[in-house]
Amino acid sequence: METVPRTLKAISFGFITLWACSLALAYAVSYIDQYQVKNIIGITAAGSTIFIGSIICGSLGIILYGAPVFILVSKYGHAKWRFVLLSSLFPSFLALFFDWKISVLLAFFALPIASTMRLFAGVSANNALKALTSFAGTGEAGPLA
Repeated sequence: METVPRTLKAISFGFITLWACSLALAYAVSYIDQYQVKNIIGITAAGSTIFIGSIICGSLGIILYGAPVFILVSKYGHAKWRFVLLSSLFPSFLALFFDWKISVLLAFFALPIASTMRLFAGVSANNALKALTSFAGTGEAGPLA
């Protein structure tokens, strides 16, 4: 029953991190194109285009890949940092066969988003030891005694 709230929490923190990474990329592009006219917050037209494009593509990535994989990994108790980070780098690894620049860009977005989702959405309770510790405090000897 706690899967739906955790999924929504993971998606919301993923979107917050996506906006922060997109804004950082937009400022980096605006810094490179420093001879273009900047808007009121200091982003050029190229930076605005990069920002909007990364929000659209990143939203699809979070909804279609990031959140389902995170929930699947955490549901089975494998939401350790190494599994979450490796599963987030899988699309970046696949993009490495096409272009290394796209792979680096995907990793630039995937690592912070996956880290934030893992940090704030947490892991599910591991019920594997529940039967072994259910006798605690009752005075009865459990299977481990």
